[in-house]
Amino acid sequence: MDNPNPNNNLNRRTTSARRKPRNVSSLSTQQIQHKRDLDRKAQRALRQRVKCRLQDLEEDLARAKSSSSDRERKMMDEIQALRDENRKLRSCLESIGQFALDGAAMDRPSGSPDSGPVEEEEHEPIDESLELANQEDVVAMAASGAEPRAFANCGPEPEHRDQYLDGSGEDYHQHHQHHHLTVLSPSSSISSSAIASVLPRHSSSVCPLDTILLDFMSSRRAMLAKGYTMDAVLGPSQPSLQAILHSENPTALHATSRVLTEILSTFPHVALPEKAAFMFVMFRTMRWQLCPTDSNYEAMPRWLRPTAIQITIPHSAWIDNIPWPQVRDILIQNPEKYPHSVFSELYSQHVTINWPYGSMDTVFNQDDHVILNPIFEKHVRRLSNWTVSSQFKDYLPEMMDAIGSSN
Repeated sequence: MDNPNPNNNLNRRTTSARRKPRNVSSLSTQQIQHKRDLDRKAQRALRQRVKCRLQDLEEDLARAKSSSSDRERKMMDEIQALRDENRKLRSCLESIGQFALDGAAMDRPSGSPDSGPVEEEEHEPIDESLELANQEDVVAMAASGAEPRAFANCGPEPEHRDQYLDGSGEDYHQHHQHHHLTVLSPSSSISSSAIASVLPRHSSSVCPLDTILLDFMSSRRAMLAKGYTMDAVLGPSQPSLQAILHSENPTALHATSRVLTEILSTFPHVALPEKAAFMFVMFRTMRWQLCPTDSNYEAMPRWLRPTAIQITIPHSAWIDNIPWPQVRDILIQNPEKYPHSVFSELYSQHVTINWPYGSMDTVFNQDDHVILNPIFEKHVRRLSNWTVSSQFKDYLPEMMDAIGSSN
């Protein structure tokens, strides 16, 4: 018969003694109440955590919905604005295209079977690069034939000084004999004033020259808005080169000539003919941008008038003063590749207008003012006289085709 191990029996009794039942029935009333209090407290804490979590999630959802709604509303507004701008651009483009077609149809020879007698007036041919416009006021004018309010009274037409400026030169006359533009009828889809009022789109300043040009134009336009006379805002119709020649105090000059003189003074290495040519270009551009009338637009050489890229793509203001249209387009489309600090130095040092006479023949005195010689101005107006040196070609060979095609 097996004898049980007394040690095993002792271990079982000890373990049984340590284990106490956990049933509620075995607890005292005080213990039961304490347990219930703990359970209630734990349940309340759990419910509170769940409630707080739900509130946080609801707030996150509300914020997400609000942010999404704001973004959606902004996107819809931007889309609508783009649609409106696109519609207006298309409308204006169609108007300009129709105007060009009408002008071409009316410009047929008088012997053509289709052409009837029309009244004609000579104008400088309209630059084909202006077949795009992006400003809303131009669209309105295209429909109504009215000028913008801000420039409706931009002063009297500038006087034609003499045969060198009014187009009586032989080459100019021959050119215009083949480029008559008919007078627009009241039903024309767009007027010449609408074309003249399409200004370039400028971006924010990227260099000191930009700052000078933009600040000056802003101050002059503010004067116009305050009711200053056009003579006070624009000054004489011809730039003064008094300070460039004699280095006198430029404060006696009109503000336009004074500012342009100060700009040119930063290029001491530039010869007088080139300085005078730069002055002519900047003066004509500035005068038209301050007062975009037909007369100021037509006073600019055709090659100085804005291209489609200039009036559709925001760009630095200094680019408008570069003579070659296709070069301006390249500069606008590649601003990082051709910054002002690099291109300006190359341009000022390596551009010549090939003036065949003495430097002092570029100007003459008139009523105590030094202005451009009309013969020199005629020379400057011919873009083929603007050339670049071999160093410029070496630095920027990719621009030579643009310069050659412009000439």
